[in-house]
Amino acid sequence: LAKRIKSFDVKLLGIELFASEALKQECGFDWLDKSNLDYLLANSDIVVICAAFTPQYKNMISRAQFEKMKSSAFFINVARGGFVDRDALDEALRTKKIAGAALDVFWEEPVNPADPVFNNNIIATPHIGAATDTGYAGIALRVGENIKRLQRGERILNCANADKIYS
Repeated sequence: LAKRIKSFDVKLLGIELFASEALKQECGFDWLDKSNLDYLLANSDIVVICAAFTPQYKNMISRAQFEKMKSSAFFINVARGGFVDRDALDEALRTKKIAGAALDVFWEEPVNPADPVFNNNIIATPHIGAATDTGYAGIALRVGENIKRLQRGERILNCANADKIYS
């Protein structure tokens, strides 16, 4: 995503737990520490969440975070619905605390299309943001690798319940 956005000659702020100098150079990021989330929110025209979700980040973006954003800012979530407090998003959109949102993931899936939040300035897609040739190629490679790992008796990659499987 950053590589594509970079071509628009914008300043990219990013919070990455495992930031590397190579990735910074490749994508053109100004890396921030995760303690700088408030700064990122206050200084961004577009806030995009594309990260792995863990329970510690449930409702990480709530009323307090939307309050810090510019009224002209757009919020995009292509990661997991759990990052965002649904009611806070609805309020931020209804009261024009933010200009709009684009969501590929939701607080519940399948999402109810009659949810009043969709009366706001939202673009919604049905959790298909990763449905690209590159995305499917990566999935196929991981599936193949996991089949090989299972054949060798090794732990599989990206398994949420690996402790249960291998205990």
